[in-house]
Amino acid sequence: MAIHGGVAFVLLFAGFSASVTGKCSFENCGHYDNSSYVVHIVPHSHMDLGWLKTVQQYFYGTNAGENNIAVKLIYDSVVSELLTDVNKRFIFVETGFFELWWNHSSDASRESFRKLLNNGQIEFISGGYVMNDEAATYYTNTIDQMTLGLGILRKTFGECGVSRVGWQIDPFGHSREFASLLSQMNFDGLFLGRIDYQDKNAREESGTMEFYWRASESLPKSRLTGVVLANNYSPPPGFCFDIYCNDDPLVEDKESEEYNLPGRIEKLMEWIGTRAPFFATNNFLITMGNDFNYHSAHKWMSNIDILIRYVNTRKDLKINGLPVRFEYSTPSCYLKAIRGAKLASKADDFFPYSSDPHAFWTGYFTSRPAFKYLDRFANNLFQAAKQLAAMAGLGGGRLSGLSRALAVDQHHDAITGTAKQFVNDAYTRSTLKGFNEARDVIAEAFVSLSRNDAGPIVFCKSLNVSECDEIDGMLRNGGITVNAYNPSSQLVRTFLRIPTTDGEEAFSVTFCPYRRVLFALPERSGKATHEIVFPIEIGAHAFESVSIKPKKTSWASEFPSEVEVPTYRRLRPGKREFVERRGDTELRIHPTRGLVRMTMNGVTINATAGYYYYESHAGDNHDFGHRASGAYIFRPNVSSPVPLPITSQEIIKGKTVTEIHNTYTDWLSDVIRMTGDGKVEVEWVIGPIPVADKVGKEIIWRMDTDIDSGSEFFTDSNGRETLKRTRDSRPTWDVSLEEPVAGNYYPVNTRIAIRDKDAETTVLTDRSVGGSSLRSGQIEIMLHRRCLFDDAFGVGEALNEPGYDGEGLRIRGTHTIVVQTPDEFDARSASINLALKPIVVFSKEPLETSQSRINVTTLPDIVQLLSFEQLAENEFLVRLENKLERRAGAGTVTVDFPALFNDRIENVKETFLAANIDRPSRTGAIRSVRLYPMEIRTFLVTLK
Repeated sequence: MAIHGGVAFVLLFAGFSASVTGKCSFENCGHYDNSSYVVHIVPHSHMDLGWLKTVQQYFYGTNAGENNIAVKLIYDSVVSELLTDVNKRFIFVETGFFELWWNHSSDASRESFRKLLNNGQIEFISGGYVMNDEAATYYTNTIDQMTLGLGILRKTFGECGVSRVGWQIDPFGHSREFASLLSQMNFDGLFLGRIDYQDKNAREESGTMEFYWRASESLPKSRLTGVVLANNYSPPPGFCFDIYCNDDPLVEDKESEEYNLPGRIEKLMEWIGTRAPFFATNNFLITMGNDFNYHSAHKWMSNIDILIRYVNTRKDLKINGLPVRFEYSTPSCYLKAIRGAKLASKADDFFPYSSDPHAFWTGYFTSRPAFKYLDRFANNLFQAAKQLAAMAGLGGGRLSGLSRALAVDQHHDAITGTAKQFVNDAYTRSTLKGFNEARDVIAEAFVSLSRNDAGPIVFCKSLNVSECDEIDGMLRNGGITVNAYNPSSQLVRTFLRIPTTDGEEAFSVTFCPYRRVLFALPERSGKATHEIVFPIEIGAHAFESVSIKPKKTSWASEFPSEVEVPTYRRLRPGKREFVERRGDTELRIHPTRGLVRMTMNGVTINATAGYYYYESHAGDNHDFGHRASGAYIFRPNVSSPVPLPITSQEIIKGKTVTEIHNTYTDWLSDVIRMTGDGKVEVEWVIGPIPVADKVGKEIIWRMDTDIDSGSEFFTDSNGRETLKRTRDSRPTWDVSLEEPVAGNYYPVNTRIAIRDKDAETTVLTDRSVGGSSLRSGQIEIMLHRRCLFDDAFGVGEALNEPGYDGEGLRIRGTHTIVVQTPDEFDARSASINLALKPIVVFSKEPLETSQSRINVTTLPDIVQLLSFEQLAENEFLVRLENKLERRAGAGTVTVDFPALFNDRIENVKETFLAANIDRPSRTGAIRSVRLYPMEIRTFLVTLK
């Protein structure tokens, strides 16, 4: 299978060696001059921060009935073994487990670890708090978890704690944006374990397992070296020496009848020799380790020692005509060894990933949708809390709990929804505990920034289920004030919705009655029956307060022009089509088929939209053909989903909003909401998905239009740049699909779009989902899944979430539809607004808030203040982002840096993206900051 698609070959740039050379990382690297064929033996242990056990259980070794893994003992064992021989080496990856071990270790153990790190025997690779997923993660979460992990290492070890090599050996596919972020963190290379089996076959045939990754169309310097490992991340067959493996140890005693070296080495050399042509140089990397290996590092390394001694004395052993040399090594040393090689170039990503013809790992794009939303909302709260704490000068470290919880949530078995149910419950508890921390910080910041005493700050903790008992009494007893903070760097015009037990007779604002389905949500315990709906406009990083007061007895006569009584129109299935208008938005709707045509932003398209479900494939997984749909895998029984027709409909029209309430079944309903702002919002409630028929179901929302999009559609990459997708095709290899639906699904973090020369339709999501365009003019996104069979990739249980009441998971969410002429809609800014929604608190009286640390009015419209975080008393972490892509017409923009901080800067230095490495050429008196399209620049700022 040939690689095609304009593959270019690139000579690794000369500056590579300078950027990866360091006193700690490379002093122990071997000599690489093509006089020998070097086999780099890399001992490692892949340690998931939660999967079959919780993080704490994995660390201490509890819940031994599941397995007796104890990460603490792995660290102890490795350190002890490395101290016996300076030639032995080991790599650690996940800083989250390292932090736990360090905090629970003696001074002597810490000093031993530091010694091993300083002399190059231990090396941290990647260095993030976790090995994050790359499909369902939002880019700010990834930056934060990498910054946390790398910051801990730098603070603990100085220069020796700096990592510049990525190690993504277990995530289920790889995003271009993650590679771009690593490049902006000054990483030089990225090692991958899992890529599509057809892609891997093609790379092996063409010898392109190493490649030069151009990771951004907007940032030409965003590039690094990619390496696909020969055997995922496992040792060669027959050479696993862990206590959990059954391979025989190596016996070097020639007098023993168990002597087995010649035969074992012959098989290993044959295994390496068949794979040597897959790689570009006379270097080959062997991963010696696997999941949670090295409880007995001595067992592992004593066998590796025998292997190295034997091979290095056999001068007759050759590969590529060169004598073979085995040595302990690291990924960093391997990159040093292949410096200057001529490598293939790549500019796309590695989605979707399949491991066999019927196993497309595209189900996890949607699995556990409630947790995916929790993660997105928690990030929203976290970013706002960091900003407010910095504005109020509350000091650093106040959000460490939420910071670590969110970091763990990015783990490739957490945000993916592929951990056991009780482990996911633990992730949720940890995140919700962080919520309380953030709420305390936000409340304290509001009070600190306010010039008046407005009474206690109150949060609504259950707005996701449309109740807020905390303010119900305040509403009836003199009214409340809604105080909102906008954490984004652009003006926001939106609608706030506040639950109340009173109807339109009590207040002078638009009221919308709740759908009956909301009363059935098991999480609800309050009595709210309506929601107050009102528009609000909030400036960038600004505050706004709106007071809501009860009507007086003489309200109707005193303020007749402001009284509004919502109107209702009830339609039954079978009636004629009707048209609803709000501003320049017009929807033509059929009472049973739903949407028929829409006009928005001056563009009209014929469009239908509704809900369908795929029946999940059942199976026992004993072969590829019997693969089941599960937490990882999406595999529908047939390619055509089952439609769900509308069974009842109601129109609610108010002064500021028009809502079309649709019921499809007793477990699925939605609201189509029009506010006249050039967008249409669809709010849905799904679940519990019925499975009494013993058939799993996977729910999609699909829109069919007359847009002539052909086979092309567009998705975002981790909330940043847009990638073009082509149905039934891959950019760099010929693909054969036996699963035409699942094989065309891609991650949708914030948006998916189709276009032709006249129109473009974009769907913005409130969480990460899977999506596709399976026909011209069509968009579909998967919203919920309930599968009854495990897909046999390790988690050991079906994706059958019990929900709050044990009857099955109910979820609520929204997506937004925008139709416009091509390239006119700023989808990136709109997606940022959805990810950074206003934070709302309540008080008795309006808060008179102000702050003077930053002057965001100096920011150009296309610049996002991505990070504003207080690290110490007068020290702040600041990131600025040019949020538009080059092809979206964005150019270079300049920020007046002193003016941003009201000329109060005492000192500033620029760092790379993770804030752990200085950029000396950009440190000093920084007057203006130039940002290229999609560029993020990071600063440590000391204010007077």
